Amino acid sequence: MIFHWLFIIILSYFFFSVAAFGDKLILSGFSGKRVKFEETDPALYTFFVGVLNILIVVFIPFFGLPLPTWGTHVWIILEALTMVLSLYFLYSAVQSFEVSKVVPVIGAFQPIFVFILSFLLFGTALLQPYALAIFVLLIAGSMFISFEEKFHATKKFLVLTVGAAALFSLEYVFSKLVFLNMDFVHGLIWMRIWSFVFAMLLLSIPKLRKRIFAKKPMASKKTSLGFVAFQTMGALAGLLQNWAVALVPVGYLAIMNSLRGLQYLFLFFIAVSFSHFLPAIFKERITQKAIINKSIGIFMIILGMIFLVV
Repeated sequence: MIFHWLFIIILSYFFFSVAAFGDKLILSGFSGKRVKFEETDPALYTFFVGVLNILIVVFIPFFGLPLPTWGTHVWIILEALTMVLSLYFLYSAVQSFEVSKVVPVIGAFQPIFVFILSFLLFGTALLQPYALAIFVLLIAGSMFISFEEKFHATKKFLVLTVGAAALFSLEYVFSKLVFLNMDFVHGLIWMRIWSFVFAMLLLSIPKLRKRIFAKKPMASKKTSLGFVAFQTMGALAGLLQNWAVALVPVGYLAIMNSLRGLQYLFLFFIAVSFSHFLPAIFKERITQKAIINKSIGIFMIILGMIFLVV
């Protein structure tokens, strides 16, 4: 069973890193010789990402849509609400700051929040010495990977990143509560329907509504195609993550989330690969200390995964 959710969540974090790379390109208004993306407002970006969730209704004719209990419906609504809010915080942070700084900070705080929430809601399953040791090892590995020598966090940076981490943690736990009461497919369909509903509520913001219904196209064809391509990666990542959340035992929920260090490891390699071509967007400098820190982090995460499966 561990092999199942472990493989799925690793694949999920890879696709999340590709999606985060694309989000930065579009939100920052990247302009190159062959590709140009117009700068996009985070609220507008959140609206369109949320609205795309309605595409999940194509599965209803094949699987049906049974009504959840009232209690389960509360968790579904809370998951959808925190998802939309967390996306807005994330996109605001990615637009304003380097994505290779934003993702690690969110990834560092989120497992801690998930751990606390899991303890409050599910009890002491994670407090078993072996499970706790794995959790600490994975968290430490993630910190080594994300460590930056000369980085000073501003108040805005902390509000957006820590806020995103808290909201993503709530979404993570709420989705697990949904899957404990509904099967994976129907739980996912209901959550994405409500995500669409909350995204549509953004139309109540006059300025945003005016931009959405403006006669002038809001984005070029290349920006639109880039948005669809990267959001497809993000949707696939989200689907895999929810599948892993549905499979993982509650005692391993925080442990699975602590593997998020893999996401910004993937993102680091992507940013390094493109930093030469896009220096204004991805400012990664490889130093000897950075290589040592990330090597230690990789070793600790691999060791933690080995302990998980033995």
